[in-house]
Amino acid sequence: MNSPAKKIFDSIEKYKDLENLVNQEYESIYLECKAPSKLNRDVISNITKLVSSFSNTQGGVIIMGMSTTKKAATGLDLITQIEPMGNLNKIARQLENKIPITTYPSITRFEIKTIKKKNTDTKGVIMIYIPRNESGPVQSTKDNLFYIRSGDSNTKAPYEIIRSLFSATETPDIGILFSKEIIKLDKNNSWDIPIIIKNESPAVGKHIKISVTILNPESCEIIGSNQQLKDGSSTNPGKKIFIANYNDVLHKKFPTALGSIIVSMKGKKKKLILEFNIFCDKMRAKKIVVDLQMKKKFEVRLKKEEHLY
Repeated sequence: MNSPAKKIFDSIEKYKDLENLVNQEYESIYLECKAPSKLNRDVISNITKLVSSFSNTQGGVIIMGMSTTKKAATGLDLITQIEPMGNLNKIARQLENKIPITTYPSITRFEIKTIKKKNTDTKGVIMIYIPRNESGPVQSTKDNLFYIRSGDSNTKAPYEIIRSLFSATETPDIGILFSKEIIKLDKNNSWDIPIIIKNESPAVGKHIKISVTILNPESCEIIGSNQQLKDGSSTNPGKKIFIANYNDVLHKKFPTALGSIIVSMKGKKKKLILEFNIFCDKMRAKKIVVDLQMKKKFEVRLKKEEHLY
C-alpha cells in the first residue's frame, strides 16, 4: 500500500494539479513547499534537513516552486502561490546528485519529477518524494544532526527518539545496486548487466530470494543470464523471469553480484524495464521497478518501489 506521502506525489502530474493546491492545501507532516530563486548553499542545507526529517518519520514530499502564507486561524502554512523555478531540468539534475551525498546513510531511494505549464517552458515546479527509511535513522551531513517531522515543521530529534530509531534497525533492508562502471556493451551490441544485491541495514540478511522479470521482452532480440540467475520462464508462463537464491548471509556495505542479465535490444529500442521481487528472512518483501536507458550512456531510473504485502 502506498504511503500518504506517495499518494500526494502520484496525485500531482499536471500544472492544473498544482493550481488546485493554491488556497486549498496546507503544509503538513507529509508536505513542505519552498520557493527559492536558485539552488544555493542555504537551499541545499534546508533540503538536506527535510530529507532527514521525512526519512526518519513517515516520508514526505518537497515541492520547489510554490510559496506559502501562515494563517492565523490555523497556525499552518497555506499554499498561496506558484512561483516557477528557472533552469528547471538543470536544477532537478543537481538535486538528484546532491541528495545522496548530503545524507548519511546515503539516501538514494527518492523520486524527482518536474511539472511545467507548457512542454516548451524552461520554468516550472520540482517535486521530490522521500520515503521513510526503514533501515535506520538518517543524518544530515550539513550539521551532523538527525531530524524528525513534527506537524509541518522540522525538529532536531531528541535523544529518546534517536535511540528508538536506532533500535528499529533489526530488520534487513535488501535492495538492488547498479554499478555503471561494470555494465558492459560488447562488440555484438549485447549488454551485460550485473545484478548486485545490497543490504542497507546493520541487520544481517539471510535466506534471500530474488526474481528479475523483464517487463518488455518484445523490445529484446536476445535475452539470457549467467551464474546464479536461473531462467524461470517455463514455470511462469507468459513471463521472462530469472530467479536466484542467495544462501550466504549479506552484511551491510558488502554488496554481492548474483550474476548478469544479458540482452541485445531490437533495432532502435533503447529501454529495458526490469521488475525485482525481493524476499529475505525478517524483512517485508518488496518490489522494485526500474527503467534502464540503453544508450551510449547507461542510465537507471527508479519507477516504483513498494512492499509486496
